[in-house]
This record gives sequence, C-alpha cells and structure tokens, in this order.
Amino acid sequence: QMNRLTWMLTLTVLLTGCDIRPTQAIEPKNPPAAAPAAAPAGENQAGQAVLAIVNGQNVLMARLHDALVQDYGLPIAQQIVADEVVRQELIAQDLPGEVTPDQLRAESIRALRRIFNFVKDPSKKQLDTLLGQFLSKQRFTRRQWDTTMTRNVRLSRLAAKRIKITDKMLRTAFLQVYDGKLMVRHIQVSTLDKAQAIHKKVSAGGDFAELARKHSTNPTGKEGGLIEIGIRSPSKELPLTLVKVARTLEKTGDVSNPLQAGTAFHILKLEEILPPKNVKFEDVKAELEQFVREQEIARLQQKILRQLLSKAKTQYVNPVIRAQQEKAKRAKP
Repeated sequence: QMNRLTWMLTLTVLLTGCDIRPTQAIEPKNPPAAAPAAAPAGENQAGQAVLAIVNGQNVLMARLHDALVQDYGLPIAQQIVADEVVRQELIAQDLPGEVTPDQLRAESIRALRRIFNFVKDPSKKQLDTLLGQFLSKQRFTRRQWDTTMTRNVRLSRLAAKRIKITDKMLRTAFLQVYDGKLMVRHIQVSTLDKAQAIHKKVSAGGDFAELARKHSTNPTGKEGGLIEIGIRSPSKELPLTLVKVARTLEKTGDVSNPLQAGTAFHILKLEEILPPKNVKFEDVKAELEQFVREQEIARLQQKILRQLLSKAKTQYVNPVIRAQQEKAKRAKP
C-alpha cells in the first residue's frame, strides 16, 4: 500500500540581488519597494501545491489528496500505522531502522522463495522479471512490494531476538527438506459406524494390521494396510487429504480419528519414521539451521506485527478515514 498521500515538490527559490556600485558609499534614503517574490514552482500565490494548470487555471494537489483519501484512505493509513509501530519498537529496543538495497533484495528473494519454492537465488534481472510477473498478477506495485519488504527486514530484527532453534526443530526440518518417509497403516471402510467401531478396538489395544486385513476395503489391506508416504513427495496410494493427516502424526503409534475422504471412511496409524537416504544429518546441520531460522523469522514477523498493532493506541484524526474505520468494524462478522 502507498505510505504517503502527498508528494514533495521541488521548490525553485528566486533570489534577487542588489546592484551596488563600488563608488556608491551611501544608500538612497528612500529605496524602491522590493518587488513581490514569485511563488515557488509548483505552488500558487496562496502557497498551495499545484497539480496541473488547465487552460490557465490551477488544479490543486488538494483535489488529488482528497480523492485518494476517499478511495484508499483506510488501507493506506493502516500501512502507515504498521510502519510507525515497527519504527517505534526498533527505537525502544535500540535496533537499527536503516534498510540497505542489498538487504531489501535479500528479503525479496526470501519471500519469493517461499512463494515459488525455488532453490537457487535468481540474478537481479531474473528477480525483476519474476517479481514483475507476480506483482502484475496480484495487482501490486513495485513500491508497495518494496515498502512491505522494508518493513519485514525491520521486523526480522525484532524476530531474531526471540528465536530459539532446538535439535527437534532441526531434525523435523531434515525430514522435510530431504523427504524422509512415513510408514503408515491404513484402514478404509464404507461407513462411519464401521470406522468408529474399528477405532474403538484399536484404542483398546487391538492389532491395527490384523484389523486392516480383516476389514479394510483398500487393496493395501492384504499387507496390513502398510503404505509409505514421503514427507514432501506425493503418495499414489492415498488421497491428498489423508496424506496431510498422516503428516500430522508426530510419533510412532499415533492413530488418527476416523475421517472421510470421498465416499469412504479412513483410519491411519504411524508405524515408523524413516530418515532420508544418502544424506547424513550432521553433514547438513548448518544448512538446516539457516533454513529453520528463515522459517521462524517469517513466522514471527507477522506475529510480532499483530502484537504491536494490538498494543498500539491509534486514533485516526482525519474524519473520512475515521468513518471508514468505523464502517469496517461494523462490517466484521
């Protein structure tokens, strides 16, 4: 969003000098009155900024300002407030607020990496092309993007102080980045009643594999419902809905509640987590620390911003923007 509604115009100051001759030792007793100073370029005689001159008549910048406030005032004002609360917090924590072009570019690459999931950093030309296509599709301007990225750089400085990376986080990232495998057992039945009855038996200590062989209508039931699911790669045996549920099972022995996918009902059990092949955790630990740090910063950036905005005492003075805010509050469910 735009972070200003007015533009600073370059003012040309017209200086007038005095023609004083070397032989003239005494100034005239009644000097001529000075001519009125010309209005600076871009202003009329009343000191008002001029947008354009149409057929000799000034069109004032105030008209553009009023139109922008009417049409876009609240969302633009909210972005300005967001920038301000971040600026104040940086000062409170004695952190720098300056953002260099290199830092802005690095933040843009991190954001686009999360959007497009590319591995190798693009060149400047590639970045501009990729970003241009994305912004065009989203109907954002480059200035809006740069403003958001600049704020995110500042938020990352606040987030960095909160991050604590644990070994568990690194090992989870290891499975995700290098596509570890989940060995999952699966039971598929035709009705919810059957699924609930089987789930009750499993909860009471029943053998999941035997129950799968006996009751599952899925072809995998013959092998006790055993399926291998990549933590990143898709599964041919299960619908995407079930794959997502399987990936939420955290430890061996975890069993899902009965759930519906398509016309059938399913139960899943996590049997084993297999580490990635051909990659050792210790060899990529430093890389994983950087990956996890970036993920945590991205997560904390918006969390911190929400916290700062919720604590801020903001009062919109402009009546048009204040009315827009009240209308927006009433429209919320």
